[in-house]
Amino acid sequence: MGEKDKEFKQGRREFFSDAGQRALGIAGAVFLGLTATMQSIGKEISVSDEKSNLLPKFAGRVVRISDPTFKVSGNALNSTIIEKKLNEALKQLTRKNSEQTAWGEFVSKKDVVGIKLNCLAGRGLSPHPELVSAIVNCLKTVGVKDDNIILFDRTDRDLTSAGFEINRGSGVKCFGNNQDFESEPTQMGSVGSCLSLIFSKMCSVIINVGVLKDHDLSGVSVCMKNLFGLIHNPNKYHFYTCNPYLADLVSYDMVRKKVRLNICDSIIAQYHGGPSRKTQFQWQLGEILVSSDIVAIDSIGAQIIEEKRKEKGMRSLKDDGREPIWLKTSEDKSAGIADLKKVEVINL
Repeated sequence: MGEKDKEFKQGRREFFSDAGQRALGIAGAVFLGLTATMQSIGKEISVSDEKSNLLPKFAGRVVRISDPTFKVSGNALNSTIIEKKLNEALKQLTRKNSEQTAWGEFVSKKDVVGIKLNCLAGRGLSPHPELVSAIVNCLKTVGVKDDNIILFDRTDRDLTSAGFEINRGSGVKCFGNNQDFESEPTQMGSVGSCLSLIFSKMCSVIINVGVLKDHDLSGVSVCMKNLFGLIHNPNKYHFYTCNPYLADLVSYDMVRKKVRLNICDSIIAQYHGGPSRKTQFQWQLGEILVSSDIVAIDSIGAQIIEEKRKEKGMRSLKDDGREPIWLKTSEDKSAGIADLKKVEVINL
């Protein structure tokens, strides 16, 4: 095992070992760190108790963006091209004629938008900052203010390791959950967890930005697995390839209502050895996936991983004991469409 892999696994152990104690001990202290930020973006966000419609908007529809001009030099990306492609993808996804009306299907100028990133593996297997910058610019087409946009993930350290700069002041904010979870757990089917305060109290809308990679326990990590970053104790829910835990989390009403759009950075993807970065198993896919249906986008992502593993002469995820059966469970709970025969893929 390499030194980077040891450090990665040690980091996971350090985070998970005391997560429960930290979450239950923050009742008074947490708001000291978040009060000023919450005041700068307005009052706490509340969600009604009314049940949301089960299937998401535009269920079963996934846009696959592919463009060789994403790359400009070395590892740098062309954020202008990405922004243009994202706007076109939203129009294709929603069947709207303008960027403003397309993005308006998911956010409004009154929303506080959280952009949930997946930076656990650091640079090279995290959302590219250029992609995130393009998403921020797209949000401005519907009048979302910089002060009402929060980039967040598990910890500050994860964000900085992926190339993001921490900011709790004015403008677009960027910081981790750290120890900022609700003091009491919420029951979500088989999952009992303290929710991230960024998710539950600060944001009215979540844009979920994952990466396309193999995962040693869940089979794949696309967008759905990224939502484990909304709870304080994801280590408890990795058994049985994360089934039914992932399905129960995405089926929870607050998650259904707030997570409006899913974007998967698959410009660089990894077909084995995840969730940590293993360059020997990475390839330049050069794509971005976009969908309001978290189950459909993960199903397409799983198919891409399976195809690459087959190309490389590797066992299927099922034969490897890691089949992502939580996709079918999620469809059974009406969280989205897992059956690829029912998924419409729009190539852009």
